Amino acid sequence: MDNMKNTFTSAVNGSMVKIRVQYFGSFRETTGHNEEEVEISSEATVHELLLKLSSLYGPTFKNEVFQENGKIIRDDLMVSINGSLSNQEKITCTRVESGDVIMLLPIFIGGG
Repeated sequence: MDNMKNTFTSAVNGSMVKIRVQYFGSFRETTGHNEEEVEISSEATVHELLLKLSSLYGPTFKNEVFQENGKIIRDDLMVSINGSLSNQEKITCTRVESGDVIMLLPIFIGGG
């Protein structure tokens, strides 16, 4: 897997944490990565991380993550925080911690 380090400097208290973001499906194409290490404020929530990634990767990424209003996570996206699938409330309220692994998994719908 390729790794890339991105630093987002928006720390409220100056404290930063390193987390790993893993991309699946269309997110791999959009970002050009399977995974990357991200450094972000220890005060940031998972939702804020997704907003920062949207600003880094642009409107295609943002449209894959958020509904039209840009605030609510799309119904066809699963976000895993350290191996546990998360709902909208958990994504909005959970602060990132050093060593966290966030996975972005688009839901595939199809027939056979």
